[in-house]
Amino acid sequence: MFVRKDPFKGKKKKQMREDTILEMEDYCSVLLYARYVREAKGDMSKLNPKLIPIVRRGGMANMPEEVCDEFDAILQKVLETIQEIDVDPEEFFNKLTLGDVDPIGDVINAPEVTQALGNHMMRKLRITERLTGDAAFDKTQTLMDKIRGEMSQFIGQFMFNGIFDLAEEAKKLGIPLSQVSKVLEPKVTRLSRKGIGVETFVDHDAIEELKVQDNTKRDDTDRYDVMHG
Repeated sequence: MFVRKDPFKGKKKKQMREDTILEMEDYCSVLLYARYVREAKGDMSKLNPKLIPIVRRGGMANMPEEVCDEFDAILQKVLETIQEIDVDPEEFFNKLTLGDVDPIGDVINAPEVTQALGNHMMRKLRITERLTGDAAFDKTQTLMDKIRGEMSQFIGQFMFNGIFDLAEEAKKLGIPLSQVSKVLEPKVTRLSRKGIGVETFVDHDAIEELKVQDNTKRDDTDRYDVMHG
C-alpha cells in the first residue's frame, strides 16, 4: 500500500474494483505515463520509455507520489463537475445523455492518456507474456477497446463516487455546491490494490468568507425591500 507523506486529517473513502486485465498498478502506471507525455507536450521523441517508472504488481509501496498528483487533478475535475451540475441539474444530465458534456471522457480521451494506455499495455505484455516489438503491438491493438473500457469504468467510478461524497460533505458543512472548489480540497492519501483513500481538507476561512458574503447580500436585499415596501 502507498501512503502519502502529507495526508490531510479526515475520513477515508475507498474505491472498490473487480478483477480485469488492468489492475490497480496498471491504472497508476497509465496515469504516471500520461503525465510524462503531457509534460513533453505530446512529442514522443523527447521521451525515453525506459526512464518512465512503471508500477509493478505488488509494488504499490514504492510508487512515485506523482501518481497521487494525477488523481488529485481528476478530483479537481470532480469539483468543477459538481459546480456545473449545481447551475442546472436537469440541463446537465440532458447534456450528459446527449454526449454534449462528458467529464469521464474528458479524462479518458485526452491524447496523453490514449498514448499512455497503449504504451503501458505493451510494457505489461513484455513483462507478463514476454512479447516485444510487432507481437506486443499487434496484441495491444486487439486489446485496446477492452482496456480502454476498463480504464473508463475505473475512472468513471472514481469520479462518480467523488461527486457523491464531496457533494454530501459540502451539504453537511452548509456549503453551496457552486462554491465547493473554494472550500474543499480533496487529495488521494492512500493507494492499495483494494482501493483509494481520499481525505478532504476544509478551508474554514473560506467558509466564514462565504457566510459574510451571504449576509451582505441579505442585508442589501432587506434594504431594497424597505425602500420599495
